[in-house]
Amino acid sequence: MTKRNYIDLIIDWLAGGDAPADIKGKYHPEIISKHIETIYNAIIFEDSMARIHKKQYSNLDSYTKTYYVDLELDEIRDEYYFTLPGDIIQLPDNRGIRKICLKQDQAYSFIYRSNNTVDIYSELEASMVHDRPRYYLENVKVYIDEELREEIVEEGLLAKLVVSFNEFEDTDELPVPAGKDNMIFDMIVEKLRKKPKEENYSNTTTDQV
Repeated sequence: MTKRNYIDLIIDWLAGGDAPADIKGKYHPEIISKHIETIYNAIIFEDSMARIHKKQYSNLDSYTKTYYVDLELDEIRDEYYFTLPGDIIQLPDNRGIRKICLKQDQAYSFIYRSNNTVDIYSELEASMVHDRPRYYLENVKVYIDEELREEIVEEGLLAKLVVSFNEFEDTDELPVPAGKDNMIFDMIVEKLRKKPKEENYSNTTTDQV
């Protein structure tokens, strides 16, 4: 089911006869979409954490979206980097980044390292370190901390990310964990019913003598 189909179904349900009377037809589609976003992201996070706990890392690939990214040079560090093209789901050890690799050779994937382990790697002999480039994350920038071949810099990289709901296009298939569809409906209804009622305030002021 596409993202647009999913949003339309929920909006149609909330506007129809089965929706609770106190929320029926009262909310703009964009508001509904933002509620879906927060709930979807929470469900993907919880499901991903459960898979990580069971060491089922490959199952996270179900939630990924692929991007092609261009590299830029940080001249002060003399390191290449790219800016994350979308909001990722924050997971332990930055597992929201599933893969960074060459565009036409996914077997040549880069190795993640923690931001603060550069001193450890620098003490190791070359034979003890993997021969593929390493990357680390600073906020929304992904740095490649090794020299890259010129053709890699020119061609850019492929990045697979576990992304937020808002990063999917309307025509994209929305990856929802099996059995969680009804949960999203129920959680949206619960959130809307708990939303405080808006109060009207007068814009006039009373002069004090």
